[in-house]
Amino acid sequence: MSGVEILHDVSLVVEPGELVVIAGGSGARKTSLLEALSGIGPADSGRVRFDGVDTYRHFDQFRTILGYVSGLDRLPAANESTYASLAVTLAVEAAAALALGLLASAAVSSPSQATLTLPMLCFPAVLFSGAIIPVPVMAWIGRAMSVGVPDRWAFEAIGVDLGVRNLFENGVLR
Repeated sequence: MSGVEILHDVSLVVEPGELVVIAGGSGARKTSLLEALSGIGPADSGRVRFDGVDTYRHFDQFRTILGYVSGLDRLPAANESTYASLAVTLAVEAAAALALGLLASAAVSSPSQATLTLPMLCFPAVLFSGAIIPVPVMAWIGRAMSVGVPDRWAFEAIGVDLGVRNLFENGVLR
């Protein structure tokens, strides 16, 4: 995009403790702004300062503390009912995880036992949920173990809502 002005006259001050959301329509250059602010894609002109220090000139000092979270740009286009279904699925899954944690905490008598118990509950939840390896491509023993993992069913529901199973079967979404 050489020669094209993407952002013009942008001024932003973020105070300590503030949470900032950059919102705008498709093509509004939100990502370009965030990349310029974080140093990932420095601007051709202008400055970004952190506590008064120019981050472009001293990028090595800042590259481990500046960044941004881009939350929704990887979700496929879907209608509102699909995203409502996803929200309910994630809320139910979060409630199941919280209940499991509370039950585990109630079942042990000391913090050191909880320190040992919770990872033993969480590791299988991650390993056999389909988060690392999709359940349909797991070995049969992994698929069998995933049946008792609440996260697996949340991922399964999300996969159904977004048509991800078709991605594994046919190589395309939906």
